Amino acid sequence: MTKELINITELEAAYQILVADVEELQVTDDAEYALAADLTKAIAGKLKELADTDIVAEKKRFYAEYKKYSDIESTLKKKLDKLSATVRGKIQRYVTEKEAEARREAEERALAAAVATEDESFLEMVPDKIDATPEIAGVSYATVIDFEVTDAAAVPDQYKIIDEKAIRAAVRATGLSTKIPGVRVFEKKQMRVST
Repeated sequence: MTKELINITELEAAYQILVADVEELQVTDDAEYALAADLTKAIAGKLKELADTDIVAEKKRFYAEYKKYSDIESTLKKKLDKLSATVRGKIQRYVTEKEAEARREAEERALAAAVATEDESFLEMVPDKIDATPEIAGVSYATVIDFEVTDAAAVPDQYKIIDEKAIRAAVRATGLSTKIPGVRVFEKKQMRVST
């Protein structure tokens, strides 16, 4: 473990030197361009040194273990969420039916009262919302505001998300011949460094 800490300490010191070199760097002629390329190679070399430390290997091992348990947890959570959604859906249908039945009964009582008294004001006494939800310890309801998209074409652009991953996949597949409205496909140089 001491070897790893020394490597990390040395890499941190090398990083500080590289920071100073990068801050001073000006690329205005071929000699400075060559110096910048050497600096890029030095940075790539330090990245490789970091990747070769035992800490990185340990991190990979811990990550593999974490991923294994995370996958188990994720799978179980999805299964439990699906069960919960099924039960919640059945409860919601029951509550909706119970409230509809309570509304019908309230309307029938109001109509009967209006007919019996010849007073139509009884018809206005049916409340807009009727709560017929059974009370059970540990179960409560909160009123939330939700939405559903009924016409995606009518939704303003500010609420639409561009799927850059899908665009990138299309561009990789068809290259410069990619035609997507509102997207410009172009070539650019990307530096690659070998150590």
